[in-house]
Amino acid sequence: MLATLVPILRGCFLRLLKRTATYQFFLSHHNAAACAMTRLLKMQLQGNPKVKNDVFLDSDNLLDLDTLLDTVSHNCGVVVALCTRDYLERPWCLAEVVISHANKVPMFPIRFDSFEAPDKDWIAQVGDNVDLYVLTEKGLSLDATEAAL
Repeated sequence: MLATLVPILRGCFLRLLKRTATYQFFLSHHNAAACAMTRLLKMQLQGNPKVKNDVFLDSDNLLDLDTLLDTVSHNCGVVVALCTRDYLERPWCLAEVVISHANKVPMFPIRFDSFEAPDKDWIAQVGDNVDLYVLTEKGLSLDATEAAL
C-alpha cells in the first residue's frame, strides 16, 4: 500500500500551486468509505520534508462547517479527492469538488476500485442523484456542478 502512495505524492507535488496557503493539501473524502486511508495519507504527507504547510483533514481541522468550503477555495494549495464508490453522491464531497473547480484550485483524484466515474447521463441528472442544497446555499449553480464533473 505504501508503494502506491509514492506516485500519489509525486503527482500531488507536481500539481501544487506556487502560492502560499494555510493548507498545502485538503483531503476530500467520504468518511465511511475512506477514513482510515485518509488518515494514513495525511500521516504520509506530513512526514514528507517537501510538505511545508499543514494538511487539512476535517476530523482534525474543521471547527465550523460553514468555513469548510472557504477553506477549499481560499486556504489550500491542492485538493486531494479520495474517490470511493459514493464519493460524488455525498453533498459535501461534491461541494468540495465544485468549489475547487470554480476557484481553479488544482484537484488530484485518487480513484479507488469501487469508484465509478460519472457518465453523461448521471451528470445531466446530478440534481436528482444528489441533494444539492449545500451547493445552492453557497451560491453554486447546477451548471457549475455539471461543469466541475
